[in-house]
Amino acid sequence: MAKQPVPVAKRLTIDGLNDMG
Repeated sequence: MAKQPVPVAKRLTIDGLNDMG
């Protein structure tokens, strides 16, 4: 994975997908 922080938009998307299951 890249060392740079993940963009906010991408983090929100990932969190949303994980929340949905």
